[in-house]
Amino acid sequence: MIILIVLGMMNPLVMIVVAIAIAAEKLLPRPEIVAQYVGIAAILTGITTIWQCWIVH
Repeated sequence: MIILIVLGMMNPLVMIVVAIAIAAEKLLPRPEIVAQYVGIAAILTGITTIWQCWIVH
């Protein structure tokens, strides 16, 4: 749930994406692979956000 705070808790699009990721982890047959991909996507999103802020300022 901490990722909702980091990515913008009140943004409906972010809430939908997080809900889909959680559902995929619970419903798909290999949840560890889904968790790895979600983690990689979260890390890349964070790096991209930091990089964009650094470029703008």
